[in-house]
Amino acid sequence: MKKYLELGSILSNGGRNYVIEKVLGEGGFGITYLAEHTNLKCNVCIKEFYPQALFHRNIDDELVTAAPSAHYDLKIYRSKFLSEARKVFNMHHDNIVVVNDFCEENNTAYYVMEYIEGETLHDKINRQGKLSESDARRYIKQVANALSYIHKSGTLHLDIK
Repeated sequence: MKKYLELGSILSNGGRNYVIEKVLGEGGFGITYLAEHTNLKCNVCIKEFYPQALFHRNIDDELVTAAPSAHYDLKIYRSKFLSEARKVFNMHHDNIVVVNDFCEENNTAYYVMEYIEGETLHDKINRQGKLSESDARRYIKQVANALSYIHKSGTLHLDIK
């Protein structure tokens, strides 16, 4: 069974086309891809709703249930995924990624975010060792400002690591 969208696959939404270039990461409920926005000729990041424990991808790239009883859960979780995309789409803060688009296709859902080139904080720490106190404070303050903004909007962030 296939897990990822094929490299070179095209995701379309209302005349906007995105070509999948590579997998950037994955978690329990999603896979994140690097893609190219074909009209704008720029890189974007696409998060796909893909709850790995409950579903798999068929030959046509459609997400299908692994068990008949899971069908109901798919709709609930996909609805929550799209709700999250809509909330983030309406947030405008320097420390929150920009969501540009979202859609449903292949019996699943996707949202398109800005692609920010660079290394993760985890990679930086692995490369250079622990952060200085001033750098750690700067990063913590950025996260705290973003969380404050999110909470003031009436939203709770339920996946802070």
